[in-house]
Amino acid sequence: MEKAVCIIGLDKAEYAEIRERVDRPVIAQETLPKIAVIDGELLVQPANRMTMIPVEKLVYHAIYEDDMDFLTGLALWNGPVLPNAQAMMDCRLKLPCLARALRCARFGAPAHGYAAAGAQISVTENYVAKWGNWHCGENKERISSAWTSSEPSIIEPFFSGQTCAF
Repeated sequence: MEKAVCIIGLDKAEYAEIRERVDRPVIAQETLPKIAVIDGELLVQPANRMTMIPVEKLVYHAIYEDDMDFLTGLALWNGPVLPNAQAMMDCRLKLPCLARALRCARFGAPAHGYAAAGAQISVTENYVAKWGNWHCGENKERISSAWTSSEPSIIEPFFSGQTCAF
């Protein structure tokens, strides 16, 4: 049996076109499938089957609140995953990821600050406080005066403009 390609996180319309262009079986899941790694082989259980299918490559186009164990399984497999499973694990926690990234890239970026949960700060210019581990534009607040952090937060200068909406 030819090993499949697994695509996770796209909706049916998006993966239908990919499925037509790939010359091997494709497992397409909108949500996290059950997986197992046995003897270096990744097995995935498609939503419409009871048995697990061997997978050759995996594309992960999603962020799920509870996907850390899933990413760990992919990293332990150590097979071809796009994006890299270990990198996704390293970047899933936003605050530590930002600290690591800033150590590698110092291209004149504005200084980033930090406020612990319950910290009271006072600013006179516009800043943005960001908290949590979602990278999707949630969990942020514009601040320009006295403010108390409810969560551990990154504090950075506010830049006017528009963010991308997908």
